[in-house]
Amino acid sequence: MELLPGLTSYLDDHIGPTHPVTREWFTMSSPVPTLVVCITYFLLCWQAPSIMQGRAPMELRNAMLVYNAVVSLLSGLVCVMAFTSGFLGGYNIMCQLPDFQPPHNMTVLTAGYLMYALKYVEFLDTLFFVLRKKFQQMSFLHVLHHGVMPFTMWFGIRYSPSGSLIFGPMLNAFVHFLMYFYYAVAALGPEYRKYLWWKKYMTSLQLVQFVLVVLQTSYLVMSDCGCPKVIALMQLSTCGIFFVLFWNFFAVTYNKKKTPQAVNGVNGHACQGGDTEKSTKPISSNGTTHSSVLGQDNGIKED
Repeated sequence: MELLPGLTSYLDDHIGPTHPVTREWFTMSSPVPTLVVCITYFLLCWQAPSIMQGRAPMELRNAMLVYNAVVSLLSGLVCVMAFTSGFLGGYNIMCQLPDFQPPHNMTVLTAGYLMYALKYVEFLDTLFFVLRKKFQQMSFLHVLHHGVMPFTMWFGIRYSPSGSLIFGPMLNAFVHFLMYFYYAVAALGPEYRKYLWWKKYMTSLQLVQFVLVVLQTSYLVMSDCGCPKVIALMQLSTCGIFFVLFWNFFAVTYNKKKTPQAVNGVNGHACQGGDTEKSTKPISSNGTTHSSVLGQDNGIKED
């Protein structure tokens, strides 16, 4: 049963047309379920310190190893599916309309929907922080990124799940393949640290990803290609915001003139309902002490 049909009809009138295949898929009939999940995520982040008060932190290295390996493999699969069936299959990266009429590229459609589903799975990044009581790593960037991506991707899957606009999700899947592979190797223990020499390039890769997507979607917005402009504008604004946030983290972390306390200030105070753990070392997404936006994600510690 469709939730708030008036809202969905309004969106269809102002964004449409909807894709005849993906609009029938699970959660695609209305944005309400996705929106509720995202709001619930933000509320639980806010209450996380209170929920864990009086509870001992959990050791989840093995669970995180399996989780990171699975997400890495699925992200790689999404990237390969989109690239081989889309752009190697004849897509024009700068002007390819969604396949609203048959034949539909089911491989590309499936890849997009799997990427959307993975955004829910990646909530486990935050859950690992909470269960391990690493609240200082639940930064504004981490929480915002995880909390808004399912909602923004819902629009992409309903209105433009194929065509040129899959370029952004495809790049994102590639970056996540590398990131979660890094996390999986790091979870194996300190003896594998020597194989992670390339971690310093990950932040740069993330920034390059945003620049490429901003350039491509800017062209789609300004051109007469015919791609859904509202979806292109959403993707453009989302990438622009995250580029600024990631660049801020990059600049502060790598600025040698900053004190360790100043670096911690970037990473430690979002989505917290109480005191956080303090550190005199730069915090990265994995709980390591190297300088990388990798630390924005799921709490592996190289110790």
